Amino acid sequence: MISDSLIQTIIRERERNIKHQIMVSGSSVFAYWAGNYVADVFIQSIPAAVGLIFVQVFDITVPHVWLLFALIVLANPVFVYALSFLFAKEDAGSFAIKLLYMTFGFVAPFAMSFLQIFPTTEDTAKVLRWFFMLLPIYDLCHGFMMITQIDLTTLLLVQNKTWDGVALTSYDWRVAGYDALFLGLALPFYWSIVFAFEYKIFDYLMCRGRGAAEAISDPVERRTSTVRAHQVP
Repeated sequence: MISDSLIQTIIRERERNIKHQIMVSGSSVFAYWAGNYVADVFIQSIPAAVGLIFVQVFDITVPHVWLLFALIVLANPVFVYALSFLFAKEDAGSFAIKLLYMTFGFVAPFAMSFLQIFPTTEDTAKVLRWFFMLLPIYDLCHGFMMITQIDLTTLLLVQNKTWDGVALTSYDWRVAGYDALFLGLALPFYWSIVFAFEYKIFDYLMCRGRGAAEAISDPVERRTSTVRAHQVP
């Protein structure tokens, strides 16, 4: 729900030219996104803290799972920012985020846990996980499940005669190591996408816009120049 509200807010500000007015008033692209990010990290830290409290209350054995929660709080807002550029209407963005989070936050982690168990589907799971891990919500849910299933993972390794005798830890590569890694990499990856959209890098690469120089110029300066050109002398 928080991600749904977040993407609607971002798209609404762009759709109603609120973001444009902020930029024309003297704000920079960096300041705009930094302000949003600090606020969104704070807001998302609240349900993350509640989740950790419930883990303790219900005595769920998930050693060091706080790291996954900390990483999702940092990575999820940036993912939503990048995703918001694909939609012009907040309703479309809201529907997409709900569908994505239901599919990759619930269905996909359970499906992967079953695919990894059976030898006939294990190779399929190894391929699919690299695509699924691009979504932070999947990394959180799948990593959480894998930590709770450390004993089962160990048993499967013993049966397959691939266990090296060393006890598995929460962030072993065979448990939730890759999930934590992809959550960490999501920060620079999705921030680069956000600023690529802001500075029209994709337009430049696809030969759109009025020219290469204009496509990658400062978007705030372009907007300010446009406003000045339309002002009455």
